Amino acid sequence: MATLFYGFNVNMVFKQLSNIGPLQLASVALSLNAIPALIVLIYTGYFNLSLASTDILRSTGAAAALGILATALASIIFYVLLKNAGAVFASMVTYGVPAVAIFLGILRKEDIGWEQIACLVLILTGVFVANIKSNKQLE
Repeated sequence: MATLFYGFNVNMVFKQLSNIGPLQLASVALSLNAIPALIVLIYTGYFNLSLASTDILRSTGAAAALGILATALASIIFYVLLKNAGAVFASMVTYGVPAVAIFLGILRKEDIGWEQIACLVLILTGVFVANIKSNKQLE
């Protein structure tokens, strides 16, 4: 499901929303995500917790830092890349995430099975094939 919506997002933003700036795109996208996040926080009783607790305060700070640095900033950079480099290149950048995850897993001495390696090979093969087709269309 996430892959489907990711592909939809890249193409829709590139074709229909190219006149809107990256900061505005990221702001709207993240603001819309705040609605279900608020529902989850209410449902789980987060607002009944005491912020005087060090653990709660640390967890809230970590979540805020991840939201700002890892999500908001990354979204803005992605939309800048999408605007400047195009949809195909921008979407291919994210295919490196599994390779980085496997590399970090190896560094952390986690178990990496043949399934992870096979899926990485499949992803990289897809990127290779897409690049061949894109290059032939440009010629």
